[in-house]
Amino acid sequence: MVRLRLGDWMINQGIIGLYRILKKCTALPITINHDGFLLTREHLEALPEAFFNYFIKEYSVADRESRKVDLLVSKWKYDKKTKKDLDKEIRDFLKSKIQKYFLNNEEGQTIIHLGEKILELEIYEDNGNQLIENYKQSLHAPVVNNKLTLNFVKAVIFGPYFGQPSFINVSKNKLSVSEQCDVFKKDYVDPILKEWDLNNLLETSTEKKIMDFLDDCVKVQPLFLPLRQAFKKKSVDSMKEYMKKNINKCSFFDDQLGLDKLYEAHFSPLVLGEKNGRNFVWDARKNIMPPISSLAKLVLFCSPAGASIFHGRSLFIQKEDTFKGLLNVNNIYLSGLKKDKAFDEIIFDSLTAEEKKAAHTLNNYLILEYSSDYRSKKTILNYMMLTPALAKLLKNDGEFFRFLSYRSRWPLLHAILSYEDSKYVIFDLLREKIASGYSSKEAIFGIILRHLNQKYNQEVKEGVKMDKIIEKKRVWHLYLSGVKIKNKMLLERKVNENKIRGMAYRLLNAVRSGDKNTFMDTAMRLYISSDSEMPSILLELLYEKDMDFETVANAWIAGLISNENEVRVNSEQISKGESHNEQK
Repeated sequence: MVRLRLGDWMINQGIIGLYRILKKCTALPITINHDGFLLTREHLEALPEAFFNYFIKEYSVADRESRKVDLLVSKWKYDKKTKKDLDKEIRDFLKSKIQKYFLNNEEGQTIIHLGEKILELEIYEDNGNQLIENYKQSLHAPVVNNKLTLNFVKAVIFGPYFGQPSFINVSKNKLSVSEQCDVFKKDYVDPILKEWDLNNLLETSTEKKIMDFLDDCVKVQPLFLPLRQAFKKKSVDSMKEYMKKNINKCSFFDDQLGLDKLYEAHFSPLVLGEKNGRNFVWDARKNIMPPISSLAKLVLFCSPAGASIFHGRSLFIQKEDTFKGLLNVNNIYLSGLKKDKAFDEIIFDSLTAEEKKAAHTLNNYLILEYSSDYRSKKTILNYMMLTPALAKLLKNDGEFFRFLSYRSRWPLLHAILSYEDSKYVIFDLLREKIASGYSSKEAIFGIILRHLNQKYNQEVKEGVKMDKIIEKKRVWHLYLSGVKIKNKMLLERKVNENKIRGMAYRLLNAVRSGDKNTFMDTAMRLYISSDSEMPSILLELLYEKDMDFETVANAWIAGLISNENEVRVNSEQISKGESHNEQK
């Protein structure tokens, strides 16, 4: 038995993955501690079968293909023209998967027969529905689903993480699932058990039994060869002394032997090969790769089960919390992914859901989003930090994100999480609204969120509490100022909508380039031509005392390009920072 403790994020991801595998695919009890859980010999002995069962269940090709067929059938049911889409899906699947691998076995012939019968159907009928159900059921035959799913998992899920070690190697593709399970056990589980057994023998046995044990080990585990050579003609006490002085401890679990080194095959996204790692040394020694134990090697190999993986990208949320807390927040994300929510949208959902339970814990969120290509030795890794300021924004004003479309909401949140100025997201959003003539309400909420985030950051740094109502009221007044001058110009027929859009483009270009003078000159000309007084709040951009240039200018531009039904906002709604239309 060993206590797995949380540490670096990639180890934490692996521990979460190992826990999920054991929890879902074994009936063994698991003892959770504050910072991890207890891994027993029984867990390891049950792991090989559980490991394969977990990934086959999670990424079942039969389940995925059945969902595609259901979707296409639901369309065909109401529109006979869409039958061609269903036919194409079935033909492609039969050709690329079934005929390629299962042409000569009974299960494959059954699937092909049922698929061809569906292709012959011309209209949707109840008997056709039963035929489709039989087809979907036939896809779940273990000999078919297990092989297809395992091929997918090895190439798409494991490949970016590890390359092709152990059973992932293409040379093992012809092996049955059971045979590949044995390869996994030999490479990842047996070395741990043998290390544990060696430690026990050093405490309880004789020199001869230890050497006999090592003789058996080296036949299948070359890692033990240096120990067998070093232990020759040594007493048990001398063996123990040698272990203390000459054998490294694991870099991740300091109670385990570091007989292996951290190579690309153990966690490709962040690890360099020895030839490419000349600038990296461990403990100022020539052996440049950090020592790791067989246990760490196994934990890292379970890391794909600890992430949420979608379209080649992995996401893991790291936070300073208990093991149960870390597990829960990552489970929230994984659950959202299984409900077919958009990959980036679930980040927002998981953060806001967790925030409702304990807002103070959000200060320690680190969101890791990465993709890796083992063959090109390339990893794209984004670190996104949930700051105290953003935690306050989500807690107090998170509902404002809901007024943004997904296309706008995620870039805005991503920019804030990545310490980037979200003004560029707002620039693009305003330009899109100007070009399309659509409502600018979405833009004004983005401007409010950016402004409030700035103020929360100022609060955290300077300790000066802001008045949210006043801050939102300022933005809305700027928006209404733009609305008012636009309506007056249209009413007096001095300009038309096209000319206003042209002005808005010029104003937005000035804001994007940080040109206050051009912006003010253009705005003042509008007020002068309309015989109107420029509102004092618009002059705020000259001083940037309470609001920065981009906030003032963008809010006013949003009003300038507003539609008629956007402009009715009474004083009570302004004080709350809400518009009449949002209330409706």
